[in-house]
Amino acid sequence: MDPLDQAVNQIRLAILNSYKAISSQTLTVSGLSSLTVPTDAKYALITVEGGDVRFWMDGTAPATGTSGLLRVSGAAFDITEYYNLNRFRVIDEAGSPILQIQYFQ
Repeated sequence: MDPLDQAVNQIRLAILNSYKAISSQTLTVSGLSSLTVPTDAKYALITVEGGDVRFWMDGTAPATGTSGLLRVSGAAFDITEYYNLNRFRVIDEAGSPILQIQYFQ
């Protein structure tokens, strides 16, 4: 693991140690989708399985192949703050993507 990946993992660990897991969700992404966010969620850790996705966190709808942040199958990423979680919009880019989401407060 390179030094940047190690640093990112240490930061994630610090964040996870300061939050409590409150809920989880499995989201099959087919077309434009959004999260079902618990009202007390402040953070989410998300993994992508089975295909690639594109997303925005400002409520804007991403478009397959043209706009949105790309995450490929096998990627993990996190989102902070209820505002961003509630406005998260995702679309399938390739394959049959599934998001595994763990919510924290």
